[in-house]
Amino acid sequence: MIRSMTGIGCVSAVSRKTAWTVEIRSINHRYFEFSLRASSQVAALEESIRQLLKETVSRGKVTVSIEEGRKALGEQLVFNDSVAAFYVSVIRKIRRRYSIEGPISMGEFLRLPGLFSTEKRPEKNGELWPSLRPVLIRAIAKFSESQRKEGQALQRKFVDHFRRVENSLSRIKRYADRRPARYFERLSKNANRMVQEAGPGREIDPLRLQEEIAIFSQKVDITEEIVRLKHHLETACQAVHRGGAVGRQLDFLLQEINREANTMGAKAQDLGISREVVSIKVELEKIREQVQNIE
Repeated sequence: MIRSMTGIGCVSAVSRKTAWTVEIRSINHRYFEFSLRASSQVAALEESIRQLLKETVSRGKVTVSIEEGRKALGEQLVFNDSVAAFYVSVIRKIRRRYSIEGPISMGEFLRLPGLFSTEKRPEKNGELWPSLRPVLIRAIAKFSESQRKEGQALQRKFVDHFRRVENSLSRIKRYADRRPARYFERLSKNANRMVQEAGPGREIDPLRLQEEIAIFSQKVDITEEIVRLKHHLETACQAVHRGGAVGRQLDFLLQEINREANTMGAKAQDLGISREVVSIKVELEKIREQVQNIE
């Protein structure tokens, strides 16, 4: 199946102590280009994320955004010793300066603001990757599915465009097959007119007439171009139906088909063939625009 280079996949899930949100986006690009948007702790896993993604993606500019949020179990209560020391020093200073006596209970002291806070428990990268990897795999699966669906739509378009090219090529072949007979008829009329204008006693040399037709047919013969174009077209259709990473192959085949079409248009000297060549080039341009979006 053909895969588009553009796609999106987003998954939010809780794994172990972390709530993850992973989003993967891509646009078309000549090669594989990867960028990561994440915290410094997750960024340390960039190579592992890249290698996991490359198992699925061969071309495209891919951006992976990862957000993390700790669960309540992943937080710890922290006693702020520096804040407590500040309170104690202030209380002692007030007592000395204003001669205030009397105890302060532990309960009253612990209710002072700022003595306690919560913070995320530090987690090592070796513990982080097993937590992130399953969520990342799910996001990649969604991302690949979106690429596959768009690839299916592109595949149908390719088949339709190639069918039109094939129809134009069939009409070109019919035009080409009839050309010698039409040229013989036109040449005979011209020769007869010239004989009549030259007067009595003049006649047409049949051998000379055959030679002229043979020379003309050789100069404008496009049989080889038709055969090569048909072969390239069949190869392109096979690639489309086979699927996979066929973007570069199709791009090359389109160049070859276009080259053969140009040669036919230049050699044929026929209005009907020229019209069909223009139709082929229009379809090729439509295909070329869409090929840029597939792997």
